[in-house]
Amino acid sequence: MYAIGQLIAGTGAAFSVLSATAIVLGLFAVRAGGGVKSFIGMLNFQILLKFLLVCLAVKVLSLSPADGTLRQPVITGSVMALGFGALWLATMVQSRITAFRSPIANSGSGPDSILSLSIAFFLVGYGGYAVSMAADFGGRAAETGGILGYARTLSTVKALAIVPALYYAWITGSKKFLSHPFVLTLLLIEVTVGLFSTSKHGALEPLVAAGMVWVARLGFRNYRVLGGVIGLIVYYALIVYPYSQYVRHNGGRDGGLSDRSEVMVDVLGQLLSGGDLAAATELDAGQDVGYFQGGGTLEKLNRFSLVGDADRLIAATYDMQAYTGWTTVVWGFQLMMPSALFPNKPSANSGNFLAHVAGDLGEGDMSTNVSYGVMANFYHAFGLIGGGAAMLVFFGLSHYILRSTFPKAFWTRAPSSRTMWFIIAINHFHHPFAEESISGLIPSVIIYPLVFILIVLVARPIRDLLPRRGGRLQPFSAQRA
Repeated sequence: MYAIGQLIAGTGAAFSVLSATAIVLGLFAVRAGGGVKSFIGMLNFQILLKFLLVCLAVKVLSLSPADGTLRQPVITGSVMALGFGALWLATMVQSRITAFRSPIANSGSGPDSILSLSIAFFLVGYGGYAVSMAADFGGRAAETGGILGYARTLSTVKALAIVPALYYAWITGSKKFLSHPFVLTLLLIEVTVGLFSTSKHGALEPLVAAGMVWVARLGFRNYRVLGGVIGLIVYYALIVYPYSQYVRHNGGRDGGLSDRSEVMVDVLGQLLSGGDLAAATELDAGQDVGYFQGGGTLEKLNRFSLVGDADRLIAATYDMQAYTGWTTVVWGFQLMMPSALFPNKPSANSGNFLAHVAGDLGEGDMSTNVSYGVMANFYHAFGLIGGGAAMLVFFGLSHYILRSTFPKAFWTRAPSSRTMWFIIAINHFHHPFAEESISGLIPSVIIYPLVFILIVLVARPIRDLLPRRGGRLQPFSAQRA
């Protein structure tokens, strides 16, 4: 259907067939991973969704050629087909290998275990966030390695504390679910910090994670869930998107705490009072480099049209025949090296380097990172055939590590720790797997499983310290439905 729809819309036959093939192979990868109810299957589906499913459907419905804004549609289509084929084969092969069982498998499912897990996520995540922000305010934003490097790594899990908090309210039978004081306090902190980060992902992550728990409890067809989805879309379109686009270029990432806060309060005030920030939010869009171009509502879907971003890197690499081999792969391992052993280690992933290759940044911009996805990155490194082989190996190893780390992660409509870990894992890993370069994804696959295991280990002594009365956990477990 995708191929036929694209042909009707005026898309070239080659890209129509290649992209449709990629979609079919991607769906095979979802099935090989256990379907969308399993963590690996849903992870594969998220990659497919962000690269092809949404953007091609929009192009077909709007009767626009899907390859109209692509520079090298045939090569890009070939990379997509090869990449999703590698994803399918890798998922199928690793699923037949016996996985090791991480401590997460024995993290517990009782109220005390779930509450202690939420507290551990909060302490570890916000402890790391406090250290990293103190360094940023002190003019050390570009510094990497050492305690600061570990702190920034730990800070990325802070928004996930809301998931076990909601499950705690659910399994204790609390009459209050979303309005539970523990949940509300945590959600308010996480949304505020997310907006402060000036990141769309940071502002939405706690709400999306909470929404997934809500869906698990009430079901997709519940009117409150549908209302929440609509509200989240409106929140993104009217507040998060214009806010994050504007504030990051107008002081939201500069200066100390008071300077950043003043800028953000001013911008939010303008938005909530009906102020027009449209011209400012088109700062990035004005470059017309996204899949959806020319301004307007569709540009907000560029996060779900990563094939356009991948095409820019693929086209630049193909035109220059400039394949860099192991450079960006080794880069990922260098990022994990302690600064004491490797003082000249890179300060960030290779997104900035690749953006200069693609021609997306000016010569003087050495700080902005642009996302192209791992498939385009492997093509840039090794070409079509070598990139396909590298993707097969990488997806096989990474999926095996994640399947072993989260052996219980599976979607159910019950207050189960299996669903809780499914929501935690998919919320954390869907973004890097779709958007990170290989140099950023390698540390994510190796280090973050260790971070989640650390949180489980931290939660165990916290569980033993929780106050009890008559053998039952206090103070919230007395609130029963």
